[in-house]
Amino acid sequence: MFSPPSRIPLRRQIRKRFDARGIFLNIPYAVRYTRLELAVIATATAYGLRPVLAKQQVVFDVRFKRILELITSCAFGFTDLSYEKRMNMPFELGIMMAMGKDCFIVSRRKYSGLASISDLSLGDIHYHEADPIRLVKGFSRWIESNCSLKRPPIVELVQRYHAFVRLRRALGKDDFDRLSPQEIVDAEIGARRFFGVRIVGRQ
Repeated sequence: MFSPPSRIPLRRQIRKRFDARGIFLNIPYAVRYTRLELAVIATATAYGLRPVLAKQQVVFDVRFKRILELITSCAFGFTDLSYEKRMNMPFELGIMMAMGKDCFIVSRRKYSGLASISDLSLGDIHYHEADPIRLVKGFSRWIESNCSLKRPPIVELVQRYHAFVRLRRALGKDDFDRLSPQEIVDAEIGARRFFGVRIVGRQ
C-alpha cells in the first residue's frame, strides 16, 4: 500500500523513539507537588518503568510539539488532575486517551478531577488526598495490573520513596531538581553504595 513520502520518516521516527517501558508524567511542576512527584518517580522506576517529563519552559508551539513527541514515545501515561485551573493537564490527558495510551489518572480529592473532564467516572480516578504514601500504594496496584509482573512489597516501595526524599534534602533542592528521573535513581544507588546504607535523616 502506497504511503505519502512525507509520512514515512515520521512513522520511522516514532518507531525508533517508542519505549515500551516509557511512562509520560502529566503532572504539575510546583514546589507543593514535589513529594507527590517523588512518590510517582520512585514507584514507577521500582517497576522498571522509565518516567518522561516535559519541564522545559518554552513557547507554546515548541512545547506542544515536544509534548506530542514525548507522549508518542511512551507506552503509558500518568495524569494528576488535582489543580482544576491548570487546563494543560486535562488537555494532555485527552491527547493520551486519543492515542490509546494506558493512563493512570489521579486527583487530590473526589469530584475535583471530574470538574476537569466530565467524561470520566469516579471509578476512573484514584484519589491520593495529597498523601504520597497513598499515591505509592494506588499507583503500584495500577502498575501491577497494567504494566509489570514485578510484585515488590509495599514497604519497600515506601522506603524507596523516603530514600528519594532524603536524597533531595542531601543534594539540595536546586541541584536535585535538575536531575532526570534516571539520574535520581542512579544518584540514590550511588549514595547507597558509597555509604554502605541508604541515606538517612529526618523525613
